Amino acid sequence: MIKIQPPKKVNYPRIRLGENIFNEGVYLEPPSWDCDWYWGFGYLETKNQHYHLSNLSKVENLKDAFNNHFKNFIVTDEQDKWKLAELIETIYSLRKTAEVYYRGGSHLTFIEEESKIVKDEKQYFKLNYEVIPKLFKMMYNILEKYHNEQ
Repeated sequence: MIKIQPPKKVNYPRIRLGENIFNEGVYLEPPSWDCDWYWGFGYLETKNQHYHLSNLSKVENLKDAFNNHFKNFIVTDEQDKWKLAELIETIYSLRKTAEVYYRGGSHLTFIEEESKIVKDEKQYFKLNYEVIPKLFKMMYNILEKYHNEQ
């Protein structure tokens, strides 16, 4: 197994993204380094439920999901919504890729030959310690622009 030190702590705020159809405030929880090996990300909370940003894009693209899920989404500019959706989807994709590099495969079963080919500590660390944190920063730059206007 890969010996892991936690990445540099990220200190992003919990941000109110808007209201859902039940007039409940929906909050994005800040990213967290979970189980000592991957980024927890995209957790949404209301006073009554906990769910994930990734669930919003299962039926439609994430940008359209922002418009349809929220009565008053924090980000009002359409270009910024597209950028935010792009960053979120990329973070999810890279997180999954980092997991494959970490495990040496998709983890349905173990194939030693596959693991020898796929497992890559260097790529795992690059994604988790350099790339994903930079994308979090870009994402929060967009969100905080609107959060500070409220």
